[in-house]
Amino acid sequence: LYHADFPEVAEKRGEVIGRESRVLSCRKDRLGRIDLKDLLRKLAGRGIVTLLVEGGPTVWRSFLESRLVDRVALFMAPFRLGKKGIPFFPRGLSFKSLKKRLKRKVVTPIGPDLLIEGTLR
Repeated sequence: LYHADFPEVAEKRGEVIGRESRVLSCRKDRLGRIDLKDLLRKLAGRGIVTLLVEGGPTVWRSFLESRLVDRVALFMAPFRLGKKGIPFFPRGLSFKSLKKRLKRKVVTPIGPDLLIEGTLR
């Protein structure tokens, strides 16, 4: 668990939650979000060197734009959220360009969705 000075978890800083979880303090980035590089440095300092990131387009774009992605297992559904939809890819990246950047890529249809897997070049 982590936070960037959000009041609802600030009081739990350093507290052990369950068996193995701790609340970590992280810096904020220039947009006021969690500084992902700071978070990953702190996790690496605790011996965590592999991370599964789950989330929607905002989380995906944040890691991708920060160049913190080396392997992709991405599920895509054939619909948009909201009136105009939330952009799934960051500026300059599309489904086609992602497929070109992936090495050892595998695209698997799962019902109406696609699972796209591979490593980034």
